[in-house]
Amino acid sequence: MKDENILDDETLSLNDAKEFLAEVHSNLQAFLEGNNMSEDYEMYPAEDVVYIMLRGFFNSKECLKLLTIVQFFELTDIAEYQSLNRWFLSGLVFGIDMDIVKNIIDTKIVEEEKSKISSLVTSY
Repeated sequence: MKDENILDDETLSLNDAKEFLAEVHSNLQAFLEGNNMSEDYEMYPAEDVVYIMLRGFFNSKECLKLLTIVQFFELTDIAEYQSLNRWFLSGLVFGIDMDIVKNIIDTKIVEEEKSKISSLVTSY
């Protein structure tokens, strides 16, 4: 485990991590089925699916939560929970380029802040 938590204001228990990853897995399954990739999906690079999931399914805080879970918990403790997909998890842990992930999260943060500002401006 690392010394600092990405989400300073939120402490994650192993159970919280498992529940969140179960939601991630459910979203992954829905995404794969929605794109007719549910059969033989492991032929696709897991890291590409990770990038798509981060871009399309999560806000910046959820992306950070996912990265925190990957950094702070043992993959084996999490992967055994509700048959979470080891292909996806291993792609998340070993295959991703952190610069790409950082850019995805930075872009999401900017978009979320623009949205907040826009809603404030239009409410006046």
